[in-house]
Amino acid sequence: MKAFLFLLVMLFSAQSIAISSGDFYLGAGYLGVNNLKSTEDDSGESTFLGESYISLLAQAHFDFFSTGYFISPLFLLTPQKNELGDGAGQTSVMRVALNFSKNLGDFSTDSAWSWNFGLGALFYKVEGEGGTVLISDGNTFARPGRTETSKFLTLDLGLSWNIFEKVQLSTEALVAGPFSGRRTFNFLVSLKFKIWGSSLGGGL
Repeated sequence: MKAFLFLLVMLFSAQSIAISSGDFYLGAGYLGVNNLKSTEDDSGESTFLGESYISLLAQAHFDFFSTGYFISPLFLLTPQKNELGDGAGQTSVMRVALNFSKNLGDFSTDSAWSWNFGLGALFYKVEGEGGTVLISDGNTFARPGRTETSKFLTLDLGLSWNIFEKVQLSTEALVAGPFSGRRTFNFLVSLKFKIWGSSLGGGL
């Protein structure tokens, strides 16, 4: 209990710093894909959290004409593939995004919080082994016997907390295919580490 309290004190007393132009982060996170709609096995049943992936990501921040906003490109991939039900194949995800970010607090340089919004693209790859399967509702669907990649436009909205000077905790909601009948809800929780930027001798 004492150790837990000590960690809390260290966490909330640690120096925080707002994002700055030229900051570059690397990190890892939990990506939930196809939430509320995902069918993970041949029973045809949906799961609330959808498919889960461990992801690796990189993000940078660049000043947007001294407006207080930053252009924040992001790249994400899932290095470990997920198995489809009954060994029908494997799935993986790649994401690229071009978001705008802003520190909360009107240009404050000591704000620990920032938010982001923008557009992105989600690439969902299925490497199938072929065949057909009968699901519980009586319908038959074909498993892909080749590699297929579905591409989705995403609308992104997120919030980040610089819990330490070089450590950022972020969460994002991603709506894929927002203007289509294939719309899905996805989310990302990540922990990122600043490897270049204002507090590390770099930055623009």
